[in-house]
Amino acid sequence: MDKPTLSTLHELTGDGTQTILGAAGTSGTVDFYRLDIITPCVFDDLLINGVAQTALVGVTVSNSASFHNVTEVNVTSGVCIGYTAPALTGNIE
Repeated sequence: MDKPTLSTLHELTGDGTQTILGAAGTSGTVDFYRLDIITPCVFDDLLINGVAQTALVGVTVSNSASFHNVTEVNVTSGVCIGYTAPALTGNIE
């Protein structure tokens, strides 16, 4: 699916499920199409499309950052929100 079509889909169906992550929040394998940083965060583990983002581990990421296609995350400090894609139902042509 191309980006304009995906953007239109999100406008029509919403952002799907949101998961708030913090130091005591969800960690491990996830399927977030977007991860928004709400307060400055430090990650112990961050995979995007299955690739470890070692340059971002152990450093403070500002609250203006957003990551896409996150497949694994472990938040050491701070708060972020992970968005799953909306469920598609019915006939899609």
